[in-house]
Amino acid sequence: MYHTLKTIDPRLLLLLPLTLMIVGVTSTEIADYDFWWHINLGREIYNTGSITLPDSFSYTFAGTPQFSGEWLADLSFYLAYLGGGFWGVAALKVVVVLAVFYILLLRLLDQQRDGVGGWLLAAVLTMVVVLFAIRFRLFVRPYIFSFLFFSLFLLLLERYTKTNNARMLYALPWLEILWANMSKGLIFGPLLICVYIVGALLQGRLDRRLIVVLSAVLLTSTISPEGVSPYGFLLTMAKDPAGFYVVGEQQPLSFALLWGQGWAYTAGYQLLVLGSLFYFTLLGGWRNYTHLLIFLAFFAASIYMIRLVGFFSLAVATFAIHPASRLIGWLPDWFFRRRELSYGIIGLLLFAVGGLAVFGSSTYKFGIGPNGKNIPDEALAWLETEQIKGRIFNSYPYGGYIAWAKPGEQVYIDGRINQLFPPEFHQHYFRVIEEPAVWKQAEEKWGFTIAVLEYDYLAQGRHFPLHLKDNAEWAPVYWGEHSVIYLKRTEQNISVIKRHQYQLIKPNFSDFSYLNRYSMARGHKQISDRLVAMVDAEVARHPYNQELLLARLYLLYNIDRISSVRGLQELEITLAMEPDLAIEHSAAAHFYLQMGRKDEAQKELMTALEINPSDEMALAIQSRMQ
Repeated sequence: MYHTLKTIDPRLLLLLPLTLMIVGVTSTEIADYDFWWHINLGREIYNTGSITLPDSFSYTFAGTPQFSGEWLADLSFYLAYLGGGFWGVAALKVVVVLAVFYILLLRLLDQQRDGVGGWLLAAVLTMVVVLFAIRFRLFVRPYIFSFLFFSLFLLLLERYTKTNNARMLYALPWLEILWANMSKGLIFGPLLICVYIVGALLQGRLDRRLIVVLSAVLLTSTISPEGVSPYGFLLTMAKDPAGFYVVGEQQPLSFALLWGQGWAYTAGYQLLVLGSLFYFTLLGGWRNYTHLLIFLAFFAASIYMIRLVGFFSLAVATFAIHPASRLIGWLPDWFFRRRELSYGIIGLLLFAVGGLAVFGSSTYKFGIGPNGKNIPDEALAWLETEQIKGRIFNSYPYGGYIAWAKPGEQVYIDGRINQLFPPEFHQHYFRVIEEPAVWKQAEEKWGFTIAVLEYDYLAQGRHFPLHLKDNAEWAPVYWGEHSVIYLKRTEQNISVIKRHQYQLIKPNFSDFSYLNRYSMARGHKQISDRLVAMVDAEVARHPYNQELLLARLYLLYNIDRISSVRGLQELEITLAMEPDLAIEHSAAAHFYLQMGRKDEAQKELMTALEINPSDEMALAIQSRMQ
């Protein structure tokens, strides 16, 4: 095997596994709800031939001008889809991300110092850390093009600084024209040049060529349908950051994200911060004022807004490689003398790590096309089958997909916050979700008679109006695994409601206390028989709906129509489903306790409390067992 490896360029033994890792990590199912309105805008641009389009996707802001500065990216997404479906979209994403990382590889190799061994290993290690640092930002959105242009700007500016060859700068104004029409990140182009100008000034040198290029780049950054408005957007965000924090990715970094539940998303970022600090403090990197300014500027930006972590990671990789090289330098000399063998070993490790990252992650699901858990495709198909017409109120994450999947169907809201919908409207949307009186006002103002709602346990009702279960004017008629449809009791909807309404069980995120009122049927066979028939009919509509099955079990137990043994058998079905709910284990603990099997009850009780330390049923059982 070793002789076979000797015939291969040893660099391929590292770069091929690295490339496959990048492709695998990038090839995820589409779970981002903003993708849908971006590709829908691309379709509109393609069909109309116009790059500035008033809103036609919503009824709340129909006809209002919207941000058009990313038209070229949106059109690219749609053309990729037109050419190859979702495979074409995935291919476009992979090509862009691979380009970003191979530009990063060039930048890292440019940093190589004489006499430092294992630099390619250090570069690969740094790239893997960067890959995991920006993984949570690798969506099919216009900003992936910002990653590309940002990387190109850094490469050309770094090479210009090393060689003093002005030809390195000629491409920047032309790249900025493309950037200005593909992503709001265009502002980073002039910003990077400013950093290099200030860095040179701090070193006692005025670089007039960079000033000329900055002027040209500022000028070309306005050659787009939006002109100078992206700079106005930046100023607005700086003046009122709280107005942008309503969107999760625009929030600042928090302790919870760094060291709490979100640490897995930011571990790579934290390693890059530590590596950069090592470079500046212990390796003398602070003497390069340009490097120091880049670190300070983008570190502050990443703290200010989590979505900027990706730009920080790409910017500081050339600093973090230096401590990585020191770490590689601790390897024994024989490791570097037999590069085919050593690179082959590292390549195998990359295959292993990449395989675990790609196929071992439930958050980033490997695949092509939409993630079925994030789109209401079955709910929309049900509306089509039942021929239900009317204005739709939708959960915020569903707006983009509904408008894409049902051309001409207008929605209440989608992800175009600050591009069409002002932050105040987004905040009001949450009041509609949370407050019955505000829901009523919105209903009267906009006249919606259908509600297509995300039913997501992870969000715990953030986009689901729980108050509808107590609203006599609205009836739940469809309840899938991830979405719910309510219909208003209008003359047009009444026949559908009579056929499909859930009368006993209500979507309530496994809080079944509303079923307690039926406990009076215990001992009354005729009434309880009727309840059993009704609940069985409701469950039969979606027999794989976890909450429906649990609600049925809760009701049957309350009316004394199920034994502990049978209850445990039915719980085995729901325990095999996702998500893993505390109430399932609490119920199992209760049944085991009823049967005198205390060890099994204790085990299920501990599992319930691990999932939810505040689970009331588990705490009550724990108190009884003590």
